[in-house]
Amino acid sequence: MPDAPPAAAELHCSFCDAPESSVRHLVTSEKAAICDRCAELSAHLVRQGRGRRLFPVAPPEWKPEGENDPLVARASERFAALVEEALQRSQAEIRRARARAQHVRPAAVIPARYGSTRLPAKPLALLGGKPMVQHVHERCRESAAFSRVLVATDDERIASAVRGFGGEVVMTSARCRSGTDRVAEVAALLDDIPWFVNVQGDEPLIHPEALRSIAGAFEDPSVEMATLVRPLDPEERQNPAVVKVVLGRNMDALYFSRADIPFERDPGQGYPPRYAHLGLYAYTREALLQLSRLPPSPLEESEKLEQLRALECGFRIRCAVTLHRSFGIDTPDDLRRAEALLAGAAAQVQAQQAQAAASAQH
Repeated sequence: MPDAPPAAAELHCSFCDAPESSVRHLVTSEKAAICDRCAELSAHLVRQGRGRRLFPVAPPEWKPEGENDPLVARASERFAALVEEALQRSQAEIRRARARAQHVRPAAVIPARYGSTRLPAKPLALLGGKPMVQHVHERCRESAAFSRVLVATDDERIASAVRGFGGEVVMTSARCRSGTDRVAEVAALLDDIPWFVNVQGDEPLIHPEALRSIAGAFEDPSVEMATLVRPLDPEERQNPAVVKVVLGRNMDALYFSRADIPFERDPGQGYPPRYAHLGLYAYTREALLQLSRLPPSPLEESEKLEQLRALECGFRIRCAVTLHRSFGIDTPDDLRRAEALLAGAAAQVQAQQAQAAASAQH
């Protein structure tokens, strides 16, 4: 028998989030979906002159009897902005629910910048005869976790190299200040993709299983942003270059810091587990676009950690644990280390293949 078509996601009230099935009537318009209870409450509050203190605020077309209430007029602009944002969230969640039912995979975006102070032309640096960005692209493809793998760059030299190995390129603005900004530019162009994963272009040793872990975070419909963590080594606790993260029971991040967190009042207890952060991020399209419009936050500026902007502004960040390690390449020494690791891995594969061939002959 053919599979039954996926059920359409329910509309929700833009204010109280009640599903359509639980209310008497849900009024929908081009701006919002509003249940009868919220409509009645809003009109009642405006008549009592209390609309300023409680949400939702009545729209301008809901007027009390008699003369126009100046409170309603003052509320109109604020209401229009609020319902527009609420409707976008509601519609976006419906799109994501349908995509989830159809097993739509996120897109991987590899931001690639030519200019680098410590390692110029870093994405094109050769490792095992291939440019670094090609190694990252191949890891993404090997994971089979993504619907598309895109390289986002503002440099034609990188774009040409990517096209040369058969990759897909999106040209972005030279004004992008960070990799997140570059990924957001791609997301703004692709409104049919519900989720995006920002894969660092300077981590050619990223394991495909780690990529599958972060892509799988969106199986939970409540996740709007995700990242990867790994167990923290004891000798890393005092190293500010290793970012630590404290997790809640639901695996959402409570805080990221370069400091040794959480503080251990009674040393030697070994609890709770400690984690190090890996700089790989995944977002819903709406969360990514909203984050890219926010200015740097005080905590972000203090710790120099971009993810704190998200936490400080109320975003939840789900953390997926991986045992696979990687490292970013920032210097010529890092490049030589990666070259040696790749050569060692290739030799190990060859040895395993030779052993398997010998076993097959006996």
